[in-house]
Amino acid sequence: MWLQEGCPVEALVALREALLDPAVFPDIGPAKELVLDDDRVAGFRFSRAEGEFVAIRQEKLSAVLGKTTAPAVLITALEEAGVIEGGHGARRGKQLHVRLISRANGCIVTKPRCLVMKADALAAFVEAAGRGRRSDEDAIVLA
Repeated sequence: MWLQEGCPVEALVALREALLDPAVFPDIGPAKELVLDDDRVAGFRFSRAEGEFVAIRQEKLSAVLGKTTAPAVLITALEEAGVIEGGHGARRGKQLHVRLISRANGCIVTKPRCLVMKADALAAFVEAAGRGRRSDEDAIVLA
């Protein structure tokens, strides 16, 4: 089964499993700092007044997807579905006011550029797409 234009469902399964793993997507709540203990962290969950969000670091997405698909294919599907929030300027990603601190090498990334999505919209997309629905269909059911 394929989603959108060539995005395999296996990529959605890999993304869903990664999102459920707190070692890959830790929840930082309203915090402004994340200490990275290992290289598995592909993004993080965070809170704002508007709700719960997921930030995905584009450079880590290929590790999440493995050999299922190229990250660009999944990103395009997420964009077409309107799940990714608009970036700053002509960019896809948003710079977030969070500091990422690597415990291994002491490297600090201030304001990383990430793909930002509302957590419930991303969950709905993954669920609906996994059943073969396209972004223009409105029959999305959340359990």
